[in-house]
Amino acid sequence: MSTKVPSIRLNDGHDIPIVGFGTYATTSADITRALDAGYRHFDGADFYGNEREVGAALREAIQAGKVSRKDLYVVSKVWPNWVGKGRPTVSVKRSLANLGLDYLDLLLIHWPTPFKQVDDDYHPGAKEGHVLFDESIELYDVWREFEEIKKAGLVRSIGVSNFNSRQIQQLMDNSSTVPAVVQVESHPYFNNDRLRRWCLHFGIHLTAYSPLASTGPDLDQGIPRPIELPLIKQLASRRGVSPAAII
Repeated sequence: MSTKVPSIRLNDGHDIPIVGFGTYATTSADITRALDAGYRHFDGADFYGNEREVGAALREAIQAGKVSRKDLYVVSKVWPNWVGKGRPTVSVKRSLANLGLDYLDLLLIHWPTPFKQVDDDYHPGAKEGHVLFDESIELYDVWREFEEIKKAGLVRSIGVSNFNSRQIQQLMDNSSTVPAVVQVESHPYFNNDRLRRWCLHFGIHLTAYSPLASTGPDLDQGIPRPIELPLIKQLASRRGVSPAAII
């Protein structure tokens, strides 16, 4: 059974479902429930450490005939300690092996901050009080390797996450590929509209993460959640949908 999910055409000709399911700290059961609820876009990352579980649920759904691979949109990201020469290719191949898939629909540079290039520590130096960066790595060199990864057929589209307009411009000035997607924080308290308008000019699709705003014990609990804002509730009531759907 296939569920038709509204999508947007990217600048490289591929379509991306407009709503995705973030896989951070999720289990195979969570992915199965998301599939049953109609999600087809799954946003993951090597750093999340659960691509085996995500892949197992996706493959089980495919084998059961609930979905086909072409119905799914699977995203992964390369973490900053895997951006040195040749390392993004190693990272994406590891993600594909863990997911049990032949290709990714979208691969993103997770952060524009190259760390010390080590295999066994996602935050090198953090235990000593400060993360170690590698300033010799140019972001456009990472991006050029992403171009080669795409040419090799390992991924359909390439993009970036947590980049600003200056950093994206640097990539475009030193390569032949405009990012298809930039994924950044965006919600009613921080809509990132200046970057959105800049991306619109270049045909780059902006994907919002944490669109309902983050939650957690370290945040100011006195600030209303976006879905509790009077304006959001009013708009939701007027249109007969949930506050989350408005956002």
